[in-house]
Amino acid sequence: MLTSYFTQQGLHWQLKPEILAMVTLKFMNLSEPWSAAIPPADIIFLRNVLIYFDVPTRKDILARVRRILRPDGFLFLGCAETTLNLDAEFQLVQAKNYVCYKLKDR
Repeated sequence: MLTSYFTQQGLHWQLKPEILAMVTLKFMNLSEPWSAAIPPADIIFLRNVLIYFDVPTRKDILARVRRILRPDGFLFLGCAETTLNLDAEFQLVQAKNYVCYKLKDR
């Protein structure tokens, strides 16, 4: 599958242009108001960032993530981070090589 979506550039892998055209990257200050123009997301990476916020801010950020994450989408956090005791609407997804979160089925 790696070669289906990526091309090798020396020691690194890069998304193929046709896949990259489907990707939107957003950099933002998580503790400030979020733009209403943020589209629904399939995957959100918040790796190693929540640990720098207090509990109320973590809860607020996760509530905002929940509003934009598609029902079948995934949230990736750092290995020292969790949604446990912060947002009960997320459930842990554990596979062989990764851990992430998705929204609970409604």
